[in-house]
Amino acid sequence: MLPAESDGGSRASLRASDTDRDRCVEMLREQCGQGRITLAEFEERVDVVFSARTLAELDGVVNDLPVHVPSTAPQSAAPGAGRRAATRVSNAGRMMIAILGENTRRGRFRAPESMTAVALLGECTVDLTQASFSDGHLLLTAVATLGSITVIVADGVHVEMAGLALLGEKSCEVDSDAPLDGAPVVTVRALAMLGEIRVRVLTKKERIKREQRARA
Repeated sequence: MLPAESDGGSRASLRASDTDRDRCVEMLREQCGQGRITLAEFEERVDVVFSARTLAELDGVVNDLPVHVPSTAPQSAAPGAGRRAATRVSNAGRMMIAILGENTRRGRFRAPESMTAVALLGECTVDLTQASFSDGHLLLTAVATLGSITVIVADGVHVEMAGLALLGEKSCEVDSDAPLDGAPVVTVRALAMLGEIRVRVLTKKERIKREQRARA
């Protein structure tokens, strides 16, 4: 249950304050960063938070999430075991390479703090719409030489893009003026040499197809 600014009264009728909403968004951001909810779920829940009028409505947004999340591994584990396991998991997804072919990463996965995508006469697609983030931030280094790299993010994600296009093209088609409060940050360092690097959100057609697959 979300802690309230004041005690007493029925939570079903007690009005939520801006501070209560901010606290709820911060909790969701932490849970997204720890992998308990995806970016898409984070976006949906934040929308509910900002339209909530009562504390009971805020409770409904977080009632399936732990209020306090352990930050350390159980004492029974061998020293460093959790750290080694986390390293193996994150390293597995740190590099994407497409040479004369295609390489796609999508669905539910835990994104590492940093990753690299390289397309040489090939095509890389990094779909982050259902990914969870380790610390609410991802640094993506994208290098496209005679190839293309497409990065897809959820609505409301804050995207920062910098880099160089040498006889190529780099573009960010995300509304950077309307990120959600507490949303993860994706930083893209781009180098496009006779290639293309593009950051965008899902198209309407892609959204419809995903909804149809979810209902099936």
